[in-house]
Amino acid sequence: MSLCGLGGTFGEAQVVVNDAFEDPSAISIGVIEPRKNGTIRGFRNYDALTQIIRDLGFSMPETITGQDAARIDISAELSDQFEADFMISTYWPANGTTVAAIYELWDSTLPIWRETLHAVRNNQYFMIEREKQRPVTFESLDYVLGVLVSQIATRDFVPLGPDTSH
Repeated sequence: MSLCGLGGTFGEAQVVVNDAFEDPSAISIGVIEPRKNGTIRGFRNYDALTQIIRDLGFSMPETITGQDAARIDISAELSDQFEADFMISTYWPANGTTVAAIYELWDSTLPIWRETLHAVRNNQYFMIEREKQRPVTFESLDYVLGVLVSQIATRDFVPLGPDTSH
């Protein structure tokens, strides 16, 4: 499998992740999205995205992994239950859900999200195009692998502190 067209393999991506983080399982990644109804959704299973997160050895917030369902919605006031080292949201340009629209939705759902959520505060939040990661195909796995490695293993990393839910 190529690494997002860069010619790398999954094994090479794993080496990059292991070089960046001594123990990837100690790094949490939350796939978290604001909802139009004022809640925040966390995904335990979200197609190729969460599959690659798990395959690379990363963890997810316990509130998410402790659920049987593929996703969980919580009140915005409980956003600390979704705290993670890194946070990912998806966007879908085909239906008008642009990156700007997601930021606006975050701003209306949780106006203090930029100050309160660890990943956002520390430039460890990014977005991925929803439809490119949705099908579990070699192409989507390759896309997600490339995005995750480039966005996570190459950033300055600020770990989530012990005083925050994990």
